[in-house]
Parts: sequence; structure tokens; C-alpha cells
Amino acid sequence: MDFDQLIQDSGSFILIKSQDIPKLAEIIATYGKSDQHGSVVKDHKTPIPQSEVMRRFNKTRQTIVRWRKKGILKGFLIGGRIYFHLEDIEALQQMNH
Repeated sequence: MDFDQLIQDSGSFILIKSQDIPKLAEIIATYGKSDQHGSVVKDHKTPIPQSEVMRRFNKTRQTIVRWRKKGILKGFLIGGRIYFHLEDIEALQQMNH
């Protein structure tokens, strides 16, 4: 069952592992926000998790931590997890291209 079917079924009961809650929150926050190509459109206020930054830059967690320590990319904590602002990520991507 996909997410669309799940939210339309008013009698659904969802069992989720605690480690999957941040991913579910991201899915809910971005639900319905996609461009004409089906890519998720995040607004500039949506915190971007470290795992997404790792994927975008194809870098390891250690590299992202090093970038934070050097001030290359500024992160912030939410619930003990590191997140980043989309505009900071996009600015770093522009510098690298």
C-alpha cells in the first residue's frame, strides 16, 4: 500500500519503528509538494536531514561532520538529530558547480 492509499483509508492503523519516524515526518511534511517531474519540492523552511545532504553530495557522514566543523555547512539540532537549511545546501551546490 502506498502513502496515498494509506491516508485515504480512514480505518488504517499504522505500526512504525521509532527509527522510521523522522522519515515518516519528512514524507508527511512534503506530501503533495512535487513539481511536474514528480520530484519533491521542499520549501526553504523545511529542515533537511543529514542523510539527505549525504545523498545530494554523495559524501559520507564523516565528510558532512567535517564540513560542519570547518563552517562550510551550518547545521542545527532538532530532537538530537542534525538538520540543515535548504538555502545553505543550495548555496554550497552552486559554489561546487
